This record gives sequence, C-alpha cells and structure tokens, in this order.
Amino acid sequence: MQCRSWREGKKKKKKKKKEKEKEKEKEKEKEKEKEKEKEKEKEKEKEKEKEKEKEKEKEKEKEKEKEKEKEKEKEKEKEKEKEKEKEKEKEKEKEKEKEKEKEKEKEKEKERNNPTDTKVSEEGRGGGAPGAGAEISLQPVEMPTLELVNIS
Repeated sequence: MQCRSWREGKKKKKKKKKEKEKEKEKEKEKEKEKEKEKEKEKEKEKEKEKEKEKEKEKEKEKEKEKEKEKEKEKEKEKEKEKEKEKEKEKEKEKEKEKEKEKEKEKEKEKERNNPTDTKVSEEGRGGGAPGAGAEISLQPVEMPTLELVNIS
C-alpha cells in the first residue's frame, strides 16, 4: 500500500507542478498581453502626438497666411496713400500753374494800360518788355466836341 500512496503522492506532486506551470504560463501570457496593450497604448499616444503636431503645423501655416494677407493689405493701403499724395501734388501743381497764368495776365494788362512806357525793345518798338515787339502801346486820344447852336 505504501507503493500506491507513494505513487499517488508522486502523481499529485506532478499534477501540482503541472498546474503551477500552467498558472505560470497563464501569468506569463497575461503579462505578455498587458505588455502588448501597453505598447498599443504607447503607439496610440504617439499617433495622437503626431496628429497634434500636424494640427499645430496647420495652425502655423494659417497664421503665416493671415500675416501675408495683412502685409498685402498694408501694401495696398500704402499704394493708395501714395496715389492720393500724387494726386494732391498734381492738384497743387495745377493751382500753381493757374496762379502763374493769372500773374502773367495781370502783367499783360498792366503793360497794356501803362502808356508811359517809352523804352525801345530789341525789335525797335515801345513796350518795355523784351519779346513784346508786336505789341503797340495805347495812348490817350483827344476827341474834339462840337456843340449845336439854334439860330432863330
């Protein structure tokens, strides 16, 4: 009987060993699965980080585009201001030209109305101003007046 119990004991020990080995294998498998899950989570986190980086890059690009648009708008405004300044300058020049023309007209009127000018110009005529040879100065003319008398 001792043999049987000894054999049974050995069998039990073997069974226990096998069970322990199976448990260890199961634990190892669980650990492996946990490690795989952790790796998957890490990969997911990496992917999320990559996505975030991509989004940040897109935002930066958008900001750059906005800045470019703002710069373009500023340049357009500057060009408009320059055009306005040019227009103002043109208007000022026109006003100056008008004033010069008015002054010339006034001088001509003075020359026409001034009979005392007796200087002889290069052309040999009176008038005083060089280059005004074709101009004839006006002098006062006396007109005789007649009175009508009734004879009766």
